[in-house]
Amino acid sequence: MSDLNDAPSDPRANYIMADIELKERVRIFLNDQLKSYGLECDNLYINTVHDVIEPKLTLSQPLHDAAIESLKRKVAPTYSMSLSGVFSKGWTYEDAHRIRKPSVIHVEKIIQNLLDHAQYKWFL
Repeated sequence: MSDLNDAPSDPRANYIMADIELKERVRIFLNDQLKSYGLECDNLYINTVHDVIEPKLTLSQPLHDAAIESLKRKVAPTYSMSLSGVFSKGWTYEDAHRIRKPSVIHVEKIIQNLLDHAQYKWFL
């Protein structure tokens, strides 16, 4: 009878584990950066409208996802303060859900810090 431990491993399993580990590292890093605000990355969204006069949402992205995407592209995002904001809820531009601090400019800096950290500490 064949033992499953002797079976050749699926190379996709290693990739999936590495991806899960990277996502958790990013989550820990972001939460550490947000600690002074009393916030966690899983509760923050970058929401963007197409126009200030008649705002219509065009993009809503969880902060964690934006950070992962930036890591994969190796470029920090650039947000327009008049068109993008940090919110506690996805797919809304209502002031009731807007987070004043950190601003989108500070979020850009946090993600740039993540990219630098990943390059020099995680060797990505």
